[in-house]
Amino acid sequence: MIEFVWLKKIDFFPKKPNLASMRTICLGTKSRSLGDALMLTALPSLLKTHYPHLKITSYPRAFNPIVLTQLPEVSGISFLPDAVYGDECNEGAGQIIQLKQRYLGLPVDPNPKPRILLTPSHHKKADHWIKFQLPENKHPRLVIHPFGQTRLKSWEIESWEKLIDQCKPFFNVIQVGLREHPPLKGCAGYFLTSKRYRSFYSLAALIAKADLFIGVDSGPMHIARAFEIPSLICVNEPRIIEKLKTRDHEPYHQREMTLESFLYQSNLHTTLRELASQLESTLDQLHQKQPDHLFFQRLNGFFKRR
Repeated sequence: MIEFVWLKKIDFFPKKPNLASMRTICLGTKSRSLGDALMLTALPSLLKTHYPHLKITSYPRAFNPIVLTQLPEVSGISFLPDAVYGDECNEGAGQIIQLKQRYLGLPVDPNPKPRILLTPSHHKKADHWIKFQLPENKHPRLVIHPFGQTRLKSWEIESWEKLIDQCKPFFNVIQVGLREHPPLKGCAGYFLTSKRYRSFYSLAALIAKADLFIGVDSGPMHIARAFEIPSLICVNEPRIIEKLKTRDHEPYHQREMTLESFLYQSNLHTTLRELASQLESTLDQLHQKQPDHLFFQRLNGFFKRR
């Protein structure tokens, strides 16, 4: 979408707003990544609930209008706003939903998630894709996202393919990502697109029909969280549970560039090296630590059916 930022000085890093005295607010991020924009989708319904007079618009960069204008609380697009709210560099905020809510003076959701509204047409297209890509659709669906936009070289392909081999007897494994990502051997289906923006809702509808999700810290992780798909997220940080517990209390500058600043506490986390080297023992260890996690409830349900 066309931007006119050169016609006007737009404040992308405004100070904390007084929403009661404002008539309009423009939400958006300067980033062009999917995840950054998706986290903003948790804000419009809360804004309208507490400030019903407020007109909410989206800034027209990258994924902002794609994910925000589908929400009924968002009135449209502001091409030349005075300020854009919601970016990671806002004063006192960070790239997790709770900090954005706190920055805007809204109630903080203890278990936050993005908000994506799918139409019957979106679901129909996903069902059509599954029917033709997975003719032997006997197993539950495991969606994997091995390569994020900024983490393309984080993991070895051999590790992912070893993981797929261990999952194949139990799941239809579907790899999602971009066309430039290498297709991994052993998957039952591939959704690899060259159209990042146009294919967003097709990707979201497909992930919404997954039974489980395994991936890296990237856009599809946020989609899986939006539909509460039990997820196992591969990270670099081996002490991720301790990190997440202290994350909300750290000064912003300490979490600004850390990978864990984007993660959801509701997901399971492990390092890919541990997971791929011995899937069964790693899952057993995670199960001992979090036995009631939804990921294991659903996983155990699948094994009982066999």
